[in-house]
Amino acid sequence: MSRKITKDQYAAAFAVAVDFYQGRTTLTAGSNYLCETHSLNMASARDYMYDFKCMMNGQVFHRAMSADAVDYFFFEIERQFGLDALRNAVQATSLHITYFEGLRRGKLNKLRGVVEKYQQHLEITRYADLEKTFQQQVVDSLQANPEARRQRLKAASTKPKQMQVTSTVFIRNPDVVAETLIRANGVCENCKQPAPFLKKSDGLPYLEVHHKTRLADGGDDTVENTLALCPNCHRRFHFGL
Repeated sequence: MSRKITKDQYAAAFAVAVDFYQGRTTLTAGSNYLCETHSLNMASARDYMYDFKCMMNGQVFHRAMSADAVDYFFFEIERQFGLDALRNAVQATSLHITYFEGLRRGKLNKLRGVVEKYQQHLEITRYADLEKTFQQQVVDSLQANPEARRQRLKAASTKPKQMQVTSTVFIRNPDVVAETLIRANGVCENCKQPAPFLKKSDGLPYLEVHHKTRLADGGDDTVENTLALCPNCHRRFHFGL
């Protein structure tokens, strides 16, 4: 019966695999070090190094790794190499699952769970990046030439693009938000009270742009379908009677 590889062992294997991938050690030298210092057998040591290289390149690997080891590798790949490298690693492991299960040797349900966890993490991170970019686009639009913004609005599609995260999200038009905020001029378009505070980021009045007919219900992403609201009125539109 094979002995279970410990976290310390696959952590050491990860460090050596990085050195191998970056050309600081050879497959033979790295494997010998893991065998002699961390009591890994030669085959397992080589597999970790080979699998890591495939992960970094987004290519299918054929040698098995435990779900716990893959989870550790994913975490460290993101920490040390960033999200693009993590995407490659997740893709490579998805391909490995397809390959292994195609051999009809069983299901890799635990490993699939690790892959799905990081796929969700990547989707959420991507959406957060999109939202951050969108908010900057709104600031840029507010500072842009008014006529240029209105010309873009005339040419823009009234239906927003969609992307799949854990649910469908709409990629809104920052010019619509900017034009609505300018129209409101710092005053809630429902209660007619001034915005409750100024934003620390740019000193502008804080109002939230609300779609009268929700985008999810087929509403247009247009200035005509929006209101600039204070937070209380915005919540009232969504949750009040």
